[in-house]
Amino acid sequence: MANTPNMASPTCAVRVFNSQHLAEPPASARPDTATEERSLVVCHSTKDFRHWARRCHVDDACEAIIDVGCSTGLTSAILAKRFPAKSIVGVDISADSIAKARARVRNHVEFIIVDSVHCKESVLDLIRTRRAALVFVDIGGNRDLSAVVVLLAFLLRGVAGRLAIVAKSEALYAAAVATQQQSRALDDVWLSELVSTASQALQAKRRAPQRQRYPVRMDPADGVTPLCRFFNYFPDSCRLAEACPHSHAACHFCLRPGHRAADCAVYLADLPVGSFRGRPSPVDKV
Repeated sequence: MANTPNMASPTCAVRVFNSQHLAEPPASARPDTATEERSLVVCHSTKDFRHWARRCHVDDACEAIIDVGCSTGLTSAILAKRFPAKSIVGVDISADSIAKARARVRNHVEFIIVDSVHCKESVLDLIRTRRAALVFVDIGGNRDLSAVVVLLAFLLRGVAGRLAIVAKSEALYAAAVATQQQSRALDDVWLSELVSTASQALQAKRRAPQRQRYPVRMDPADGVTPLCRFFNYFPDSCRLAEACPHSHAACHFCLRPGHRAADCAVYLADLPVGSFRGRPSPVDKV
């Protein structure tokens, strides 16, 4: 695994937010003191996540807001309406979701295809180059706690200036609440322990035997011609081209015509942690 961020420095202030227990979020999402150079707000649900987006504040030094895991752009649209003077950038692994987001929000928001879990450096580069001080992160779905924790730690450790992250993760929220119930502080020690546990879990998952990801599948058009796995999954595609005895007419994963598995949103969402085959470019603006 890549080097795991060290959470010991600088200090990170951690809060949990559940709109059922708190009528309004704090007056500002920006750090208020030198001890809050890093700030992490953990939201219980998507409703809480968007509730915060509608009410948070940033200072003038923040030039951009990044929406990681933007899906079809609902949270990005909220941020664009609330912060018309800021640059809003939404990123998501799904090309289909990005297309829908672009159709939903036609002005003031830039949407980019990024695999935020396996291309964390691309997200960090966006934060640095756009001078973002506020980042919303919602990479739920099939992402487990380990992937979420490692990404958050990587971003918090990688930015030199102030950074506030608002993250939606039921698993992380449950871990935070359980820690509070044990009368323990949500601090750097807690974050470091989570990162250590997450790193071990990811390494164990990579060492575990993987199910066969490329079984023989037939072209649905005739039911007898095998679909070409090289064409579907590998960067060089199939070198036999028209001479290949297998079919190039449909996706090996979803069986729909017109695209390869390497470009299939359903396949990309199904990839296990640690798999790099068939991935799109780290940053794709097409």
